[in-house]
Amino acid sequence: MAEASGYLTGDCAFEELTKTIITVMAAQIYLSSAIAENVIGAFVASSSYRDDLKIPRLSAKERLVLQFIAEGKSTKDIAGELNLSIKTVETYRSIIMNKLVICNVAALVKYAIREGLTAADK
Repeated sequence: MAEASGYLTGDCAFEELTKTIITVMAAQIYLSSAIAENVIGAFVASSSYRDDLKIPRLSAKERLVLQFIAEGKSTKDIAGELNLSIKTVETYRSIIMNKLVICNVAALVKYAIREGLTAADK
């Protein structure tokens, strides 16, 4: 099966056809602007792209606290390991839960496993 490296609409101008041929001969891919708009539009509309936008980004410290929680460490142990107060660790846990819209530690652990922050068998 042959692969296509250039995509044009049927009503493209001669100049665009020429540009496409030159681009493809240079081993590059060419998409006409109309096709590029459709491709980008489909990508933006895709559920996986929208879901990525909905997932809040955790800071490095938040991810570390979440990892320790998922590994079953107590708040006191996490505080000692990260040289933080117990209250600060509790605040981090609260922030993480709010960002992720998660209301219990079991769901936090499930999220951490799904995101690869810890393994289920640790």
